[in-house]
Amino acid sequence: MPYDTHRYRPPPRSFFAGAHECFGVRKFQSPRPANYQENIHMGEILAAFEENPHTSSRAVAQMVGVSQSTVLNVLQKNHFHPYKVRLHQDLAEDDFGRRLDFANWTLQQEPHFFGRVMFTDESSFSSDGVVNRHNSHHWSVEDPHWLMERHRQGRWSINEWCGIVAEYVVGPHFFDGKLVKLI
Repeated sequence: MPYDTHRYRPPPRSFFAGAHECFGVRKFQSPRPANYQENIHMGEILAAFEENPHTSSRAVAQMVGVSQSTVLNVLQKNHFHPYKVRLHQDLAEDDFGRRLDFANWTLQQEPHFFGRVMFTDESSFSSDGVVNRHNSHHWSVEDPHWLMERHRQGRWSINEWCGIVAEYVVGPHFFDGKLVKLI
């Protein structure tokens, strides 16, 4: 039978002899427990997140000198969670009073009043990625209700506007920041 290069060839006898000699001479040390690194560096990891809860697990892993999975295991065992920032509109001091006045005024209107009101919303998108919540975390045991003010004015590349009146949707309309008159 001709030699087939695609067939499996067993290792030579010397391989097994060397392995047997190696295993017979050297005694195995018991492996460290799976959480050895976690136990040694737990205080250091938790202190890093207490000092700056917005830091990333990757940055702490590099600072402490352990793997990122070790950092995440320590955080999980200590009941830390990555809370994401919630954006909200910044409010002026007199906004609360005006909102209360508007709510009282709407209660005095006819029952079908809101069927004739157009509710609108807009959203701004920019190419520079000013607000990227994906990478914004706050590591904590309890939810800190972390808020970030979002200013209405800035360098936005495109705005989207949409409205709803009764059961009709108006839009969406896109603007490039220039004044556009709707007809």
